[in-house]
Amino acid sequence: MKPTTIPTLTEIREAYARNIVTCEDQAADCAVLARHEQANALLKKASIAKARVEALDDAIKSLTIRQKRAAFVPPTLEEAQAYAAEHLPAWTKDGVASWWDHFDSCNWLIGKGGKRMTKWQSAIRNGFRNWKRDNKGGVSVVTTTKAKDDSWAAFLSATGQPKTEMRLASEPVLQAFEKWRKAR
Repeated sequence: MKPTTIPTLTEIREAYARNIVTCEDQAADCAVLARHEQANALLKKASIAKARVEALDDAIKSLTIRQKRAAFVPPTLEEAQAYAAEHLPAWTKDGVASWWDHFDSCNWLIGKGGKRMTKWQSAIRNGFRNWKRDNKGGVSVVTTTKAKDDSWAAFLSATGQPKTEMRLASEPVLQAFEKWRKAR
């Protein structure tokens, strides 16, 4: 019988631990009664049980790590795009799709060591930062400069735009703001 669940392994480990205590107690009693051969046999049995407890501890730890790894569920493209639309509105759907395709093609592994991704939301935010850095000269750059004399609020009210932070505005709105500010 090959137990593969953590509760089963834990029960077996506890049985071995109880066996160790029993053997050591009986060995001490035998030593008092001068039954040295029997005491040595019981101590040997206890040492074998200790080795099995250590092996079971390693197996339980390994299974626990595997269960944690198995907990990651990659997002669908639609989930990633919905998350980006909510949290990173300046990132185009094509940019999100490119990020998703990259990680889907490498089986959701990250880094040179090929470690399994654990939080795709963090990875998508990191991908957005990299995209902003790599697209400095491109059309889709997000401008995060602070507007002088609070003209951002004036622009929003003058054009009827919904109130948002400048850093969250889409590229077309930022371009319209730059034109509006230069015209003033």
